[in-house]
Amino acid sequence: DLPGQREDVERRGQVKLAMLDSAGNILRVSGALSLQPSNFLAVSLGFFRYDAEEDCLVANGMVTPFTVLLYGFLSVLGLALTVLLEYLVGCLFRLDKKSLRLVIWVNLASQILLRGLFLLLYGPVFRTYAYAVLALEALVYLGELSVYCYKMRNQSLGRRVLFTLASNTLSLIVVYWLNRLVMPI
Repeated sequence: DLPGQREDVERRGQVKLAMLDSAGNILRVSGALSLQPSNFLAVSLGFFRYDAEEDCLVANGMVTPFTVLLYGFLSVLGLALTVLLEYLVGCLFRLDKKSLRLVIWVNLASQILLRGLFLLLYGPVFRTYAYAVLALEALVYLGELSVYCYKMRNQSLGRRVLFTLASNTLSLIVVYWLNRLVMPI
């Protein structure tokens, strides 16, 4: 390490927040608060707020028209990306046109169901985003595999399993990364 390099790396994930009055005068400045780099955008979008009494960042929890639109946009984008990615993986596996159409319809149905279950279960049942996603994605893997096993009889079982694992894992990674960019998860 170069002199000062370690200190600089440790400071990158820290921010200070200032509380202002209506005239723009600084009333109070927080101590250094640590954030993961993926949450910097989340702070600027208002997902977090500074609690002066506790001297820390807390989740805002406010539902605004902006957050509803943002979550809606991300859901549609995630759904479209998932369908596109799994279709492209199907092309790499050289699936026939009938099977590719099945992949599109199965993915539309499973992603709509996944998002509905996520809205119902995240919070009351699953306390962390990662647990919710992993548990629900496991259901998607099993559900899609069962449909593909029943409907794609012209493919070997090993090929259907490999396609399901490859396509769902790729889409899971891409959509999870997309959500990490914007949301405080």
